[in-house]
Amino acid sequence: PAAAEPVGPHHREIMWKVVTLVDTQQLHAARWQRARLGLLIYGLSLGIWGVASAYFARSRIAGLQARARLRVLSSSVEQTTDIVCITDRHGVIEYVNPGFQRATGYASEEVLGQRCSILKSGQHDDAFYQNLWQTVLHGSPFDAVLVNRRKDGTLYYEQKTIAPLKNRHGTITNLVSTGKDVTAHMQAQEQLYRLAFHDPLTGLPNRAMFHDHLKEAMQRALRQHTRVALLFLDLDHFKNINDSLGHEAGDKLLVLVAQRLRKAVRETDTVAHIGGDEFTIVLEAVHSVEEINEIARKLLDVFAKPFSIDSQEVFVSTSIGAAVFPQDGEDPQQLIKYADTAMYHAKRSGRNRMEFYAAQMTAQIATHLAMETQLRHGYERGEFVLHFQPLVAAGRGELLGLEALLRWQHPERGLLAADEFIETLEASNLIVPVSQWVLNNACLACLWLHEHLGLPDLPVSVNVSAGWFSHADIADTVVRCLQDTGIEPGCLILEITETALFQDVQRAAAALHTLKRRGVRLAIDDFGTGYSSLSYLRQFEVDILKIDREFVHNIANRSNDAALVNAIIAMAHNLGIQVVAEGVETTEQQQLLEAWDCDVLQGFYCARPTTVEEIAARRRPCNTVR
Repeated sequence: PAAAEPVGPHHREIMWKVVTLVDTQQLHAARWQRARLGLLIYGLSLGIWGVASAYFARSRIAGLQARARLRVLSSSVEQTTDIVCITDRHGVIEYVNPGFQRATGYASEEVLGQRCSILKSGQHDDAFYQNLWQTVLHGSPFDAVLVNRRKDGTLYYEQKTIAPLKNRHGTITNLVSTGKDVTAHMQAQEQLYRLAFHDPLTGLPNRAMFHDHLKEAMQRALRQHTRVALLFLDLDHFKNINDSLGHEAGDKLLVLVAQRLRKAVRETDTVAHIGGDEFTIVLEAVHSVEEINEIARKLLDVFAKPFSIDSQEVFVSTSIGAAVFPQDGEDPQQLIKYADTAMYHAKRSGRNRMEFYAAQMTAQIATHLAMETQLRHGYERGEFVLHFQPLVAAGRGELLGLEALLRWQHPERGLLAADEFIETLEASNLIVPVSQWVLNNACLACLWLHEHLGLPDLPVSVNVSAGWFSHADIADTVVRCLQDTGIEPGCLILEITETALFQDVQRAAAALHTLKRRGVRLAIDDFGTGYSSLSYLRQFEVDILKIDREFVHNIANRSNDAALVNAIIAMAHNLGIQVVAEGVETTEQQQLLEAWDCDVLQGFYCARPTTVEEIAARRRPCNTVR
């Protein structure tokens, strides 16, 4: 009501009556009930508050721990030396760590937003990268060693793992690349590989790798129905270089030879250094003999120019043997054996040439080995003898000298001329002792003839073979012979071929100059068949020039040979050199040579080779020309 009535005594009486009707115990019970309820609510509130506080505390601690771990992880990624790169699923770079920047040379701002192909080196093919992307986009990590390119263009090796990152729906969102720069390790492995399969001197494949390449080439040839040619090269008289200039110069020569050979063949061919002065070349996918011949000609041309070693020019040639797969041999060892056989045949045929393998070569080698054994026994049993061919003055028939010629009194085949065994002798170690035997006995025979013919100045000529010249110190040998026999140096003429001289020009010049100072005379034998360099005639202080019989043989019916011989005689006389014509066999040859003022004639027309006793018995065997 708007205006309440005042509480009077009547009302207070009624309220008292009501209150007095409520039991005191009930009031206490209600009070405790309210108190318990309040405590329960308070306890529940405290529990809820405690649980909530614990939850939030744990959440806060977890968050702190997560942030701490994140800081540690971030710091680790930043400070690690590993290369870390994060890209999107398309390879666009979103993050790189300092290790990436150090390894690649790129700053982070230079690569963010760029594709990871910025590091591509070109050393891997398209198939490699296709496999990489297929692997990671299918949800699997990719592991490999990649060759990448730094900012400065240099290459480096990286041991890389690329792992895909997926969201909660399993979709790949990013790619994480981690790696290590393993360049030093890979270079060490490459060095070990090179040491195992490459010659440390020339850098070419060694014998082991050569065998592998040859085997693989033969397998490819079978599949592709092509042929493989194996060339076996051996440097001619390489020992002369080592003996005269030293092994260091020999090593330098091998390096230069390796470089020239590599440039002379195709990229697909394998050039190997299998030891010493031996090289092999595997020619793949050859289709004709002419193709092999063309490559062989290029290889021989490689040696036509001198090699410069320590500002000194050195000439060296090579002998090449060729065997072809599959017709010559069906396995690598057989092909190598046959190519080696052909090379040996090239050496026996005059060196500086290429020979194809033929089945008869094997039989020839067997014959050669048998003859070498017989020669050794013949030398030990004293079966070698000397014959002497007179040299007569053109137009007068006067005896001017003798040439000592080696003969072999074979127990079964009779008397053999040197042409029948000299190649085998030169290829063996017997060439040195046999040559020394010839020199000593020729000098002794000359002294004997001086007494019996009354010609104290009669000279004797001794041939110095290339094999002897390359295996011995000629100057020392000749000086000892002069001392032991007592022959005057002027009565000894050394006949040396141009080929023997030019195998090692410096060594030959030193030896011959020593002998010239002693008074020994020098003759160039077989002039016209070797280098025929006029400058060397002066360099070696040549006394006598002997025109090879091949030119003399046709001077009566070939104008070119006649002009050549006439020119040689005129040239030699202008240089103050005496001329001897070898192989004179007819009156026409004699008359032409005398008309051209040739000094000395030698050949069957004048006198045949015979023993020193027969020459002494005839007294003046060449008094007149027949």
